[in-house]
Amino acid sequence: MARTLADIHNIRLSIERIGNISDDVIHLGPVRFGLDGFLEMIPFAGEIYSLSAGALLVIEGIRARVPLTTLIGVVFLIGLRTLIGSVDVLAIPVAGPLAVVLGAPTNLIAAGFRAHRTSANMLIKAMDDTYYSELSHAEARRQPDYETLVANIRSGAERRRIVFLG
Repeated sequence: MARTLADIHNIRLSIERIGNISDDVIHLGPVRFGLDGFLEMIPFAGEIYSLSAGALLVIEGIRARVPLTTLIGVVFLIGLRTLIGSVDVLAIPVAGPLAVVLGAPTNLIAAGFRAHRTSANMLIKAMDDTYYSELSHAEARRQPDYETLVANIRSGAERRRIVFLG
């Protein structure tokens, strides 16, 4: 778990890096591909990478203490992307070598489905919508601006949530 604002900063950089490597390495006009898209063309490699990168995103989200709803959204997107890309792998027992050819359209869809970038953006937005305090809750309550911040959150003037790192 993150304990300092420096930890939060490093988690954010890690999330951005995973999203970029997965979906934004190559730019061909408006189309962007990353490692995820290239590995998708190799049976099992795309699925393994997708799940691994997705797991790293979820772990970083947990470390940054993002809301559970955001983590569920990330798991859903990564699971959907992996499922779409695994049609060829799942069809191997039924169609044999022909499964690679039959799965080619879904591999292209999976390669273009920017689930990791979208998930990374969801996590970063959740972090941006959070007020991180290095203090414990008890220490923060003794600060003069704490009551003002809480009152602003309760009234709706401030939309961020508070996470105490200490």
